[in-house]
Amino acid sequence: MYLERPRLQLHGCYISKTSYLRHGETGFQDQFYRPWFLVQYYRYLRFFPEGLVMMLTTPDEPGVSVGQLKSRNMKPGQGAMIGHYRLRGDKVMIVMKKNNAEKKSTQVGNSRFRSRRREPEPQDREQTFHIVSSVCKSAYLLMRWQVQWTGSKHSTL
Repeated sequence: MYLERPRLQLHGCYISKTSYLRHGETGFQDQFYRPWFLVQYYRYLRFFPEGLVMMLTTPDEPGVSVGQLKSRNMKPGQGAMIGHYRLRGDKVMIVMKKNNAEKKSTQVGNSRFRSRRREPEPQDREQTFHIVSSVCKSAYLLMRWQVQWTGSKHSTL
């Protein structure tokens, strides 16, 4: 019974590679040349036993990026989002929050002209991601489970 029940693998990470073609901009000298770009990025999901999940989206290869997901304590500037997940049946519900607080830069310079400069107001924006996935057996490897992205919702406060 345990072998047939859907479960998440907690000793590694799930890797998704996404590729798509994008139009480039035409130059002002050659109106007939239309460049195309192949865009590739990887999305890494790491699940922990206590219900914690980490998601990292980067163009770096897995050999470079997987090492960043080893620790639960990520530094804020490393780009990974941290959230919580819950497994119900074969559905995985993930909720992640990302805080986009811009840090106010302290510039060292001439204090005589500092009062004339207007510093931009920091904008505290919180983004919430709700991701629904399903866990199913892999078609290629019998004893492996894969996570299929079912849907997502994004909101900004």
